[in-house]
Amino acid sequence: MPTDDTAGQTKAIARGTMPEFSCSVVIPVHNHGAEVAKSVESALRQGGVREVVVVDDGSRESVAASLSGMGHPGLKLITFPTRRGANAARNAGIAATTSDHVAFLDADDVYLPNRLAEAERTFALYPDILATHCSFVAQRRSTQAHAANPDLLLGGSDLERALVGHVFPLTNSAIVAKRSALVSIGNFDESLQRQQDRDLLLRLAPLGQVAFTSFVGLIKHQSTNSMSRNLRHYISGLDGLVGKHAVFLKPEHRVLLCYLTSRMMIKALAAGDLASLRSEWRELCQSRHLPKSAIGLVLNYRKGRRERRNLTNTIFSWPKV
Repeated sequence: MPTDDTAGQTKAIARGTMPEFSCSVVIPVHNHGAEVAKSVESALRQGGVREVVVVDDGSRESVAASLSGMGHPGLKLITFPTRRGANAARNAGIAATTSDHVAFLDADDVYLPNRLAEAERTFALYPDILATHCSFVAQRRSTQAHAANPDLLLGGSDLERALVGHVFPLTNSAIVAKRSALVSIGNFDESLQRQQDRDLLLRLAPLGQVAFTSFVGLIKHQSTNSMSRNLRHYISGLDGLVGKHAVFLKPEHRVLLCYLTSRMMIKALAAGDLASLRSEWRELCQSRHLPKSAIGLVLNYRKGRRERRNLTNTIFSWPKV
């Protein structure tokens, strides 16, 4: 069950009346001109969308040409002359929005029907929440995997525990947040190249609740060169995240952190990808916040994986909303 110190945050709050819902969609794009039109179309088809803001993050190919046939009055294009990173693009998009809520969509992902209608319903039922995160389908070539979340409201230390334990499958494209909440935490951290979604939700955790829903709202396309599929630079991304959030370094999370640190290197070893293994080991040796003992990592890998599985089972068993 939720911990006592956040029980008031984690239980379902009283349902409110239906407030007016306005939403803008922010789509960062870098060299995905062939895919971005499908993403934009899936966003424009959603009911109640005020605007779709596409931010071209220094693409070599013409994003404007890909969108030239779309005459929707709510479509905006912002162009960076040089690449600044996906988080900088998201932040520029947020600044250009005029709605109370902001949804995010990566340029190679597509919304499914009623994705934002479900977000509207969730905010109407729980008007005090800061954000929602839906479930999604991960598409990898010809195979699909269902990235499922339970229907839960989490805030405070309960949300932190879930995020530290990687309990929920996350993607930026599944997040719809109140614009005021994003602005209050300084939007996305532009120094992070990975773990941006987890970092954003960790910074929201002390401020209120996030609603995770079982509704499948989008298809996330994961190509072989997708950041989430890339074995390299996972360690540096994790080190940056842990350096920002001391909750990872709490004694009760020591074994879990060992598991998180070692899992990609073990995955690289199992795949015979020795180049990625060497690269990640070098990054681990240079890290500032991660456990570096090879013996400790090996001994705690299975324990940490079991701890993560137990935490997932515990949180998924909590009463649904």
